[in-house]
Parts: sequence; structure tokens; C-alpha cells
Amino acid sequence: ITCAFFALRKPKPDFPPPLVVSITQSNTPLCVFPGWTTFMIFPDGSLWRWGGAGYGGSKLSRAVTPEQVGTNEDWFVVSGLNVSCLGLHKDGTLWGWEPGQEISHSSQMEARQVSSAHDWIGVGKGAGHSIALKKDGTAWAWGDNSANQLGNGPGPAARSPIQVGSDADWAGVLCQQAFIVG
Repeated sequence: ITCAFFALRKPKPDFPPPLVVSITQSNTPLCVFPGWTTFMIFPDGSLWRWGGAGYGGSKLSRAVTPEQVGTNEDWFVVSGLNVSCLGLHKDGTLWGWEPGQEISHSSQMEARQVSSAHDWIGVGKGAGHSIALKKDGTAWAWGDNSANQLGNGPGPAARSPIQVGSDADWAGVLCQQAFIVG
């Protein structure tokens, strides 16, 4: 009987429980950015995370219920993968958390500014690299480039954003694991 119990027992899924969130009436939508960790931008501009803890020595703890990330309330868009995350403030500045840096709801841990420019309009986060789009239609990438992730041939990693090619007609950018799609 004991063996039958363990053989027929269905494993429980490892999903966080459903959560009902009340949001006051507003014309501003709740923006959801799904992924390993789901990020949400509430109508007040605050950034929240929910879900996975990442892997590879991440200091990121699993958020069983949504928890606020930092104290800023002017987020526009977010992209995250595994233990890294990028976000844009409404003023067009680009911010990020990288591996080894804890993403926390504590006001003591804030994102660092990636670039001083104020003209970013889109972001994508890959497994070890990132891409961002400027208002002028140019795409910029940085991070691991061992397999041509940055679009300029295999080579050394870039610590700060470098322009991808010379085109200035990019409409959107996206990263998935080791690939960039524009």
C-alpha cells in the first residue's frame, strides 16, 4: 500500500498561489512582464516582482507574494531574465540589476543607472547580455559577446552599451537566452 501511495501520488506544482490584487480605479494599466521572475508596474509607477528565485548563486529570494522593488514610482518598462533585470524610468533613463547584485524590496538596494542618456524607449535582457533601444531608432547592446550576442562579431564582452550596426530604424528589441531579436 505504501508503494502504491508514492507511485500514484501526483507531485504538487511549484507555482506561487494565486493572488487577488485590488487596484483603485485608474486609466493607467497594470503592466505585467512575465518571466523567471514576473515583474509588474502598478498604476502608481511602482515596480513589483513575484515568482522565481533565479539560479547560479543568486542572492534573489523567491517572492511567494508580490513585493515592491525599491522605492521609485516612475517605472515605464522592465525586462528580466534569470537573476538580471533592466528597467526604464519615465524620464528615459536606463537602470539595471546584474548577477551578484540582490534584487530586493528593501529601499537599501536600488538599481544602478546603466547610461546617463535620457532617450531610451525599450529594453531586452538576455542570459549574459542586454539590449536597449533609443528614440532615434538605434539599438545598443552590452554584456557577454562570446557567441556574437551583441551583433558585432564574436569578441570581448562590453561593459557599457555599444551601438549594434549603423541602422537607425529599429522598432523594438527583445532578448531570449543567448539571442537578440530586433
